[in-house]
Amino acid sequence: MIVFQLTLYLSLAPGHNCLPFIETKLFRNTPTYVDSHPPRLFATHIPYTSLPQSILDSGCRLVYLCINPYDVLVSVFHFANKLRDKSRSLLTFEETFELFSKRIMPTGPYWDHVKGYHKASVEHPENVVSLTYEDMKIDTVNTMKQLERYLGHRRGRG
Repeated sequence: MIVFQLTLYLSLAPGHNCLPFIETKLFRNTPTYVDSHPPRLFATHIPYTSLPQSILDSGCRLVYLCINPYDVLVSVFHFANKLRDKSRSLLTFEETFELFSKRIMPTGPYWDHVKGYHKASVEHPENVVSLTYEDMKIDTVNTMKQLERYLGHRRGRG
């Protein structure tokens, strides 16, 4: 069952280390996501409207995992300070909140990001599904069943 395999795979590596990021491949000018062997699993923070046309045209299935804005804000706060030049003082949480509120984010405004994938999931439900992290925590079994149906797998099939 692919969901079990995916869950097992994701549990073996911490956080962002478990899947290769598309943007890393693009920045290095070595997009190998087309040539890799199935199942091809990748992560991205790229907004739907900015995804490479080759991905949109490929017919691949996209799973968008939406995380509540507060958790995104906390993540951005830590990420920005981790990358911040040592000669500059760290951002305060209040400064990060101001940037977030003014829609200044590394991947674009948060709500535009969410709306882009949500709109795509409504217009192209065969290619995009939108899930929330909170739903996954509250009702893991049914969320995984939804994901399983979307990916076209049933229990007992590999």
